[in-house]
Amino acid sequence: LSKFKNCHILNLTILSRFFLQVMPKPAFEKKLNFIINTMRKNLNKTLKDFSIINKVSDKERIELSDYLFNKGCRNIYLLHSIYCKNEKYAYILPDETFQSYENFSFFAAYNRVSGELHFFNLKNEGIDDFSFYLKITDNLKKVGNGIQYLGTNTETAKMLFLNNPKLYACALDVNDYYVYNLDYNTFINNLDNIQINPEYESQVYLKMPASRHDIAELIDLQKGYLHEEMHYPIYILSDKFVFQNLMKIYSNFKLFYLTFQDQIISKCEWNAFTDKYFQIGGVYTDQSYRKKGYGLFLLYKMLNYSFRNLNMKNASLFVRMTNEKAIKLYEKIFFKKDESNLTWAIFKN
Repeated sequence: LSKFKNCHILNLTILSRFFLQVMPKPAFEKKLNFIINTMRKNLNKTLKDFSIINKVSDKERIELSDYLFNKGCRNIYLLHSIYCKNEKYAYILPDETFQSYENFSFFAAYNRVSGELHFFNLKNEGIDDFSFYLKITDNLKKVGNGIQYLGTNTETAKMLFLNNPKLYACALDVNDYYVYNLDYNTFINNLDNIQINPEYESQVYLKMPASRHDIAELIDLQKGYLHEEMHYPIYILSDKFVFQNLMKIYSNFKLFYLTFQDQIISKCEWNAFTDKYFQIGGVYTDQSYRKKGYGLFLLYKMLNYSFRNLNMKNASLFVRMTNEKAIKLYEKIFFKKDESNLTWAIFKN
């Protein structure tokens, strides 16, 4: 085994001892042979066995995002990176061409500037293939500025960290989220079962979506969201910082808000989308108006607008596993928890 370059003998020894303790010897030998064969296979790989695509056609954007969604990808950030035509994104493929993505073992979208990486595993060998690519590119430093952020499903993240201890050692913050989904038919079929306060129809004002002139009025509410939900330290939340944050959302996505007695009290946003799928984020209600159904009413109206007026087919969102209040809110609108969870990790430079 020591003859194989890039072979982590220590890791292999630990794995061998573990597998030998928990499985019969024939199964252990089969597992060990699989590891050795994977190493041998990777020895023959080079950078030429992977492709980086900077542009895809409009047809490919739709076909590929649909293909990944149908395969179980609920990270709409990844699908959005394909759909948004952002020149900063590079698409990393385990193939020399972009013609037969049905055979891909993985698909990764990487922002060369921000270092944001979104990864989706399609086959058993996908994690091994991408782990090898990370090693030969020094965690993507030969492609861009290295990995600063990682978004992928939780099981995949665990395997990537196991295979790439250098990457895991650089993690500053790693959080797991539940993934919730709501499709068009489920929402429409349950409209009469969503318990909103009918009096709000005449009492509140809704903006669907917000305009450029509304941004300044949303600063105070966004400050609360960034501090309470995103854990931004209060000292960096200047009006200028928050205004720029809102302008980024407004320029790239969609903002929605609800006003009661001339005061903006609740907001939400799209933070990723394709032609069919959108992801909800930034859900926040002023502390003085919570537990009164305003957040539910805003989400109900936003979803109705998105599904009926914009012809969207599926809504997704991520929620912290400890945020029980938010989970109850989403389930009231018939969001269902997905089988997989999402891991979002932040790394030091």
